[in-house]
Amino acid sequence: VLDAVASWLLCQSMRTERVQYAMLQLQNLTNVWRKTSLEKVMEDYEAMTGMRPGTLEHIAVFKDPIDFKLAGKVPTSDDLGTAAARKLEAARRLMSAEDFRIANGIVDNMRRLAQAEQAAANGGGAVTEGER
Repeated sequence: VLDAVASWLLCQSMRTERVQYAMLQLQNLTNVWRKTSLEKVMEDYEAMTGMRPGTLEHIAVFKDPIDFKLAGKVPTSDDLGTAAARKLEAARRLMSAEDFRIANGIVDNMRRLAQAEQAAANGGGAVTEGER
């Protein structure tokens, strides 16, 4: 029984580490376009009384929406790679070509993580956006 408890604790610890790693990758991904947006906002700093039209769009990337609405049914969750690709596509206009290349590398890493989780899952399921 003690061996089973120790094994379960180890498996849960590994799963928690995977979820934390996935969250770190998601933060790294958003930092790619936030860095560029910060540079754009700082360029327009002196003109804050009359901001250029694109500046507000760059400021908006620092606000993460918090939604407390409850759906009438249980929503289906995307795997982490799909959710990251969706975020990347939404922020594509805010990135340079080099930033987009870096962000694609992060998204590919997140897809591999989700695929490895699905392949290794023996009843545990993949790391999904909803689990985060």
